[in-house]
Amino acid sequence: MSALVAHRTKHEHAPHVCNSCLHPFSSKPVLNEHVPYCLRHAPQQVVYPDPRDPNDCVMKFKDVNKQHKISYYLVCDFESFLTSLDRDDDEDKNTRSIDEHQVSGFCCYRVTDLPQHQTEPVF
Repeated sequence: MSALVAHRTKHEHAPHVCNSCLHPFSSKPVLNEHVPYCLRHAPQQVVYPDPRDPNDCVMKFKDVNKQHKISYYLVCDFESFLTSLDRDDDEDKNTRSIDEHQVSGFCCYRVTDLPQHQTEPVF
């Protein structure tokens, strides 16, 4: 374990690593003093989903109580395409523009349950 985390310290000798929190220490006595305090907490580990269980591999939002209903929101889309610029190369500049965006379309739509604010999409 110490070889895996040796690069995280500037100490010249091999580090002594806590197997619970993966923190490197410069000496064995310092590590031994740390271990009782560290074992009060659960060790860190990464838990991956089970690839054989399709329900475990789907991200789900479970905190429904943290949701807030909003009166309305906007859905917007902006479309453009790139066109080349016909400009002379300017050797004095560090950066130069080679393309520019030409607007080809946009749409804005207000989504709401309130009848007085319902409108058609704007193109």
